[in-house]
Formats: sequence, structure tokens, C-alpha cells
Amino acid sequence: MLKITRHVRPLEAASSSSQRLWGSSVRISNGNSVLIDGRLPEGEICWGFLRLDEKSGRFDIDQNMVHGHVEELRMQSQSNPKSVIDYIQTWNSYVVNFFSSNFRKASNRFGREYVDKMLTTHRHIQESIFPNGSIIQHIKKMIEERSSVKDIPDGSFFFPVELGGLDLKSPFVDLLQIRNSVKKNPYDLLDEYEHKERNDYDNARRAFDKGSTRHNAANANWKPEEPNEFSSFEGYVKFREESCSVGKANLLSTYRELLMRPVQEYPSESRLVSQALGQLSGQRNLRGILPNWHTMDPYWMWIAQMYGQDIIGTFGSLNVVDLGLLPLGMVSMFRQS
Repeated sequence: MLKITRHVRPLEAASSSSQRLWGSSVRISNGNSVLIDGRLPEGEICWGFLRLDEKSGRFDIDQNMVHGHVEELRMQSQSNPKSVIDYIQTWNSYVVNFFSSNFRKASNRFGREYVDKMLTTHRHIQESIFPNGSIIQHIKKMIEERSSVKDIPDGSFFFPVELGGLDLKSPFVDLLQIRNSVKKNPYDLLDEYEHKERNDYDNARRAFDKGSTRHNAANANWKPEEPNEFSSFEGYVKFREESCSVGKANLLSTYRELLMRPVQEYPSESRLVSQALGQLSGQRNLRGILPNWHTMDPYWMWIAQMYGQDIIGTFGSLNVVDLGLLPLGMVSMFRQS
């Protein structure tokens, strides 16, 4: 496992690719060793549930750490919860909030593969905890054993409490909405930059050979030490991080694009869901699923479109429970206790 120490260590094979991606200031000596900045802490390079893989040079999900928390959650799920609402609240806090936050946010620098790994890990969590591999089926079984109620539509679990749902959060929705907008391979951005940089150098050299030169406007008296010799490519790129771009290659833009977070994809509303949303106009204190589609969060757009038709077919509208029978005050008290 890759660790940071205060003394010089041999250069791992993955360091060069890692340097390219992170833009780190690791200095490589002629002895093929890495000089680590003394300000960095010692030990394994970890960040939440992420651990730096010394072979690939990328951050990866530490499955051993995930497994430890999954075992703890599995033991909790086997105990007898006070209520279904209490169980869902624990699930939302632990799996959706705790796990998702420790997986960190997706960005172009991690690539699309990392989003797929988060999706796979969330699926593994459910399969490890529940015999049937589904939180929905587990809660349905709880309700059936306690209240003898069967055939509950899946959407009623995910719908907000204000519409009579149980407000179960899905860790998959947000990830599926951003997956396609994440750069598939972050190294493509670096390859593109290096290609443009080489073209910029070749163009500048050809212009120099033709006698076309530029003058330093800031210092008109400045002259290069070797006015008849053009810089080598190594010299041209030596100060790429300190100098401004003069061609198409722009290191700052490439760096910013690597750090860029993906944009959530907005699903389109069907006519049936649109009409049902319009029927919510008179209801007060709505949250999540709202009368106006364009004021909704992308997560709730997906929930409404994915499960709306089934809910409407079962209950006649997007209200799972009749407004007069919905004990919002009591539900709120349960959730805060």
C-alpha cells in the first residue's frame, strides 16, 4: 500500500500517471526516487472511504472499510425497530447520507468508472444486508408482518411524507442522473492538452524558422541569450505551470475541467404526471414533489416520473393517503424523536 514517509522512497510505477492527473509537486531525482513534501502527513493516503491504489494511481473505494460498516448496519437491521418510520430514518441517515458522503462527490478527475463503482458498492450493501437484496422488499415484509397489508406500490416508499409516502431515499438516483455527464476517461483531457501543446510548439518553431518573431512589449530592450536558436521542446514545456498559454493548449482550462462536477440530467415529464402535478396546486406545505415541474429538484423529478404512473393508477392521484387522514404532525414527531 502506498504510504508517505519523510525520507526518499523508490518511485512506484503508478506515480507518473498520478502526477499527470493530480498535478502534484512531487520532484523526481536522477536516482529514480521521489522527494515528498514535508508538509504532507505520514501514512496511507485515504479520504473518507477512498484509498489511493498504488498500482493504478487512482483513488478507489476501500471495500474493507465499507464491509465493516455494512456488518454493523446488518446487525442493526436484524434487531427489532420501534417502527417502520424509525427503520427508514436509520437507513436514510446511515446508507444514503453517511456512505454517500464518504464516497465523496463525483468529478471528471475520477472518471465514469468511479461512478459505476459507487453504484456497484451501493448494490453490494443492499445484497449484503437483506436476503432478497432489496430494502423495498424488506420493508414490505415488515409491514405485512405487522399490519397484514400487501401489494404496496414501490413509489409509496419513495414519495415524500407530505403526499403520504414514507420518504425512503434512494442512493442510486443521483448517481444515475450524473453518470453520462462524467468524463469517461480523465486521461483523455491530458492527452488532448499534450497534443495541442506539441502542435503549439511545432507552429511556433515553424514561425521562427520563417523569421517571424515577437517582441517583448513589457521590455523592448530584452533579447534572448541565443537569438538564432529556437528552444527545445523540453525547454518549451518546462514552465508550463508558471507561464500563460500562447496557443491552443491551456493547462488552467484542462485543470478546471478535471475538477468539474457533472451536471444532473433532467428527466422529461409525461402528460399523465404533468396533469397529476397540476392537481396538487391547492395543497399547502408540499415538499419534494411540487405542482410546478420546473421548480423540483432533479431527484424528485426522477421519483415522480419513475413511480408516478403506478401511484396514480393505484390511488387515483399522486396522494398516497387522503389529505384528511394524513397525520403530518405525528409523523414529524416520530421523525424527530
